[in-house]
Amino acid sequence: MKLLQAFDQTLAPGKRDGLSARLDAVIRQTEAGGKELVDYTFRQTLFLGLILIGSACVMVLASAVAYWRLKKKFA
Repeated sequence: MKLLQAFDQTLAPGKRDGLSARLDAVIRQTEAGGKELVDYTFRQTLFLGLILIGSACVMVLASAVAYWRLKKKFA
């Protein structure tokens, strides 16, 4: 019964504007937090991609140098 009374008081005509304003603030804060999370994730993914591409380039270069030296040694 107390829960129903509290719910009725929350949705009373005079308190709807205050509730709407609070919900609007919470929604804006949530949107901002979500946008920050997406931006952070995107940057971290790009950084990881650059690291992986750089590692692949180093591995190809190291393999080419090793092949060149072995070819020179056994030729």
